[in-house]
Amino acid sequence: MNLDLSLVRNNTGFIFADSFSFKDKDILFVGAAPILEEQMNWIKLNEDRFFILSSDTACYTLLANGIRPDYILSIDAGRGTIFHFRNIPNDIPIITWLGANSYIFHLPNPIYLYMSTYPLDQVLHSILFSDREPLFQNPALNVAGLAKAIAENFFASRLILSGVSFKMQSGKTHARGTGYENFNLPRVNRFFPMEAYSPKVYQKEISPKNKSSLYHLMESNRIEIVKPENLSEIKTGTAIYKTKPLSLKVSENYIEKFRKFLYNQTIQREILGETRIEKSFYDRVVQRLI
Repeated sequence: MNLDLSLVRNNTGFIFADSFSFKDKDILFVGAAPILEEQMNWIKLNEDRFFILSSDTACYTLLANGIRPDYILSIDAGRGTIFHFRNIPNDIPIITWLGANSYIFHLPNPIYLYMSTYPLDQVLHSILFSDREPLFQNPALNVAGLAKAIAENFFASRLILSGVSFKMQSGKTHARGTGYENFNLPRVNRFFPMEAYSPKVYQKEISPKNKSSLYHLMESNRIEIVKPENLSEIKTGTAIYKTKPLSLKVSENYIEKFRKFLYNQTIQREILGETRIEKSFYDRVVQRLI
């Protein structure tokens, strides 16, 4: 479905090696951990000194504090993702993938599609693209890891992490003002306050799974990564010129490649085996695409 929507939009395209002008610039990734509330003033003071890549969860909190992210990153296909994108400015580009929540592809915002290491993405990449289009590896399995992959692939100087902790703080799993509050608000009452709907993945101490994510996130031999706790101590550069996003459109050449891709018998078997969908449904999807 997302592939179908991408083909008919006039402001969606895949990420190329020259899509972003991040080379030798600082990138600030903004997560939605409670520590973000303590870092907001520093971000606002220095926002013109780096490109701001916001997690989808944090974008409402940034906008409420008068900070406009340059890009929004989104991976999760869950229903809660919808609530992160309601009433956001329609000209902020979104960086996502074909497995993301379909709601994103109905928004007017420009969309940059990246190719992940998900098996179907790898197949698409090997058939449709040359080496000019990066295949993003994200062993951290989260949006912070995506920001790291972007920073490394586009030769950023530093990746500065904010709003990242992977644990609860003062009984909260997220900063105030995220889309999760809108998602949970209809279910809140005197028996079940907002805190009752805290995601179980975050606890007072970092879980083994999140420790692994944090390890992969902080390890890099290509760029400098600044830890969230060191945010107030780092030296920022001078203000940078932020170039406007490139115009985006899926070319006719790519659409023709998609057609050949979908008609390939080997690919059909792989897709049907991976997704478990019926052949009749697959045929209907192909007909819609071509």
